[in-house]
Amino acid sequence: MRARSASSNAVRRRLLGGLTAVGFALFAAGCDRKLPGIPTPPANSAARRADPTPLAPAKAPPVPKTAIGATFGRVVVLEGVTIDHDAVKSGDYVRIWLHWQSVAAAPEDWRSIGRLVTTTRRVIASEDDQVGGRRRYLTRWQVGERVVDEMRLRVMANCPPGEYGLIVGVLRPDNQTAVPITTRPTTPNFGQEDTVLVGTIEVQSA
Repeated sequence: MRARSASSNAVRRRLLGGLTAVGFALFAAGCDRKLPGIPTPPANSAARRADPTPLAPAKAPPVPKTAIGATFGRVVVLEGVTIDHDAVKSGDYVRIWLHWQSVAAAPEDWRSIGRLVTTTRRVIASEDDQVGGRRRYLTRWQVGERVVDEMRLRVMANCPPGEYGLIVGVLRPDNQTAVPITTRPTTPNFGQEDTVLVGTIEVQSA
């Protein structure tokens, strides 16, 4: 009798334990239904900065609109520039064409740099690229050859409205130092050494 009673008690304990586990699981499931998870917003859900107005493809003009005549390193002359539009909105692009002519063999493939600056030398737009582009490196030019490069500078989105100077220079590719201007036009350098002022741009509110 004692053995049978002990066996019954063991069976009862196992049944109670199982029912307790099932009850806890049902209770947890009920809690899950009452407390739905709150989705976490993705890290990149912040509003994206508006993209600038795209520039339509345009053919390079055959002759510059504005004559410059600045010689860099006795090698290449910036004969002139053509500015696509002299007024742009903040956050948009300024497009210019640089009209070059080779006057001597180039020792290396230089880069041109364009900057939009204030009278206090603050840069609000900057871009640099190979003189002659990716397919016509300067060291491959023949003396007397002329090439027109297109350059696009994006104005800072928070740039205040006003008139800014557009300057152009030439850089060495190894250390990004400026190539000196060996023949300078009468235009001022706008506070930037070895650059030439090629025009002004009016920046308007977006």
